[in-house]
Amino acid sequence: GADIVVLPTRAGGVHRVLYEAMSQSLPIVTTNVSGIPYLMRDRENALVNEPEDTLALIAAIEAVATQPELRKRLIAEGMGVVRPVLETDPGEQLMQLIQEHRD
Repeated sequence: GADIVVLPTRAGGVHRVLYEAMSQSLPIVTTNVSGIPYLMRDRENALVNEPEDTLALIAAIEAVATQPELRKRLIAEGMGVVRPVLETDPGEQLMQLIQEHRD
């Protein structure tokens, strides 16, 4: 029943919740920390702010809530990121990871 996912984190890797949000066609507002910038691109598939910038976070949430075209673009681009993961067999994904990280 969510309309938006807001993850204003100050630490961590690439949070699984971001993939889950994209797979459910939810726009994302998050922060530019750790591994998040490798997955999320500001104004492409999410709105990405600096940590602890409360005013920017508020503005990003308001933008997603009031700008339908921005919201649609974030959702479409997010689905583009997550679609290959959703369409690939989990066993095949595991085998790819093993092959990529073999000694």
